[in-house]
Parts: sequence; structure tokens; C-alpha cells
Amino acid sequence: MHPAQLCRALRARTGAPILVLSSDIATGAIEPVLAGGAWECLLIPISAHDLLTHITALLRSSHGRKQVAIAV
Repeated sequence: MHPAQLCRALRARTGAPILVLSSDIATGAIEPVLAGGAWECLLIPISAHDLLTHITALLRSSHGRKQVAIAV
């Protein structure tokens, strides 16, 4: 399943933050993922510190939500 399709499917089920990690640096590859409902799309490789920083920020911005969406 394409990441944008997965984001749309998750978004239909939850309002939880969606963070996508992608190795696709092609022009225009990130926009469909964000349009599909992801809150953020990061390019890998990414350091563990930077990933944790982004996750922490997403959790803070979703304060009060009872759900977190994780898909692999």
C-alpha cells in the first residue's frame, strides 16, 4: 500500500497524529502523504535524537487526544 493510501485509511479511523518516515526523496513524494492526513513526513536516515524530538512535538501538539496511530 502506498504511504498516502495508508494515511487516508488511518485518518478515516482516527484523528491521532500520523508521522511518516520515508526514503523517497523524489520531488512531490511528500505532498501526497501530507494530503492523505499525515501530520509530518520525515526523510530517512534520521538520527534517533531528531526522531524523538519530532515524536515529542507531535505528542505535545495532540495533547488531550486519547489515541496514537502506529503503522509499519
